[in-house]
Amino acid sequence: MPPTFMPSDITEEQILEARKILGAPPFLQVEGVINIRDFGKLPTNDEKSKIRGGVLFRSGELTRITDAGKSTLRDLGIKKIFDLRGEAEITAYGSATSVIDGVEVVPVSFPVAYLVTETDKTEKRLKKFGTDPEGAFDDLYSDILKHGAVPYRTVLHHLRDKPEEPCLVHCTAGKDRTGVIAAVIQMLLDAKTELIMKDYCLTEVGLEPALPYLAERFNKIPLYRDNWAAFSRSGRCEPRTIENIMKRINEEYGGVESYVKGDIGLTDEDIAAIRRSLLVS
Repeated sequence: MPPTFMPSDITEEQILEARKILGAPPFLQVEGVINIRDFGKLPTNDEKSKIRGGVLFRSGELTRITDAGKSTLRDLGIKKIFDLRGEAEITAYGSATSVIDGVEVVPVSFPVAYLVTETDKTEKRLKKFGTDPEGAFDDLYSDILKHGAVPYRTVLHHLRDKPEEPCLVHCTAGKDRTGVIAAVIQMLLDAKTELIMKDYCLTEVGLEPALPYLAERFNKIPLYRDNWAAFSRSGRCEPRTIENIMKRINEEYGGVESYVKGDIGLTDEDIAAIRRSLLVS
């Protein structure tokens, strides 16, 4: 039997519940796209405003998008897709995004070797998922914060300059690189911490329909196949994982504003413009 990401003790009731969640907001039904949802609409801490809906979308890869799915993206008003994957990753998986009329795909490759090539760092991190998954995620997400300046700046500048143009941000699964930038944006807009954590954890449900083909893909790579239990743990989405990285942003970087001003290069005026455009009463 081929390996699977599905936990061995999962029940039919849990599977049915996951599919029920997938059929309701914030998830969207876009044929051929995995883990796609609106990551706006969250209320802020002061409860006087919330993040605009219909502007910020996140997903996994769009490799399998159908013509009907492309039409749905256009109906959602999405004008720009920010692809956080690197060229080597896309080539290795044969996962290029097809042309979508009326939608610009912007490559904003991420300079983190995240489970793509068989580097020493990747192998060590993968093995750590087997013994200390919380620590492995902390290492991975810390790298994402450290090296995400260029792609994250590109996305945030779009939100500053063209907030009326809905955009979609994605990586392979829409989980780690995408999850961190979604949390950064939500933190910048002062969304409630518990709701940021909940949005992050929804990815575990969002990926459920894609697990069979993702398992088949990664099983072809010896490093992952030979460390399957550890690799499967890297696909989990625990509240503690994103809570830890938000804590790191606050403690190590001095808060989300300091992070986006220091590492990403935004100004106070940029932040104010993004908030004016993306927060509604």
